[in-house]
Amino acid sequence: MEISDITEYLPILVSLALGIPIVWWFFWKKQPSIVVPPIKPSPGSQKKPKPKPEVEDPKDSGLIPVKIFFGSQTGTAEDFSHKLAAESKRYKFFPKVLDLDDTKRQN
Repeated sequence: MEISDITEYLPILVSLALGIPIVWWFFWKKQPSIVVPPIKPSPGSQKKPKPKPEVEDPKDSGLIPVKIFFGSQTGTAEDFSHKLAAESKRYKFFPKVLDLDDTKRQN
């Protein structure tokens, strides 16, 4: 057997020597079990209760009535509309915050 005969099989032998451990590493090695902890909601993500509407009549108080509509799935628009309503009271408006899902559409 000459050296040229061995060099013919060298790429095959190297491929097997490296390939078998790599295949074993990815497919047959026992994978560690991953435990995912449950996700806890953050304190700010919980919905705040809606403030109760005031019974004061805007006509008697001299305030300008304003309706603020919001449509939100995450609660961001609702929070903003309540903040806007609180701020509008400082400028002599009588705000009423309404959810678009709770209102009826008029043509």
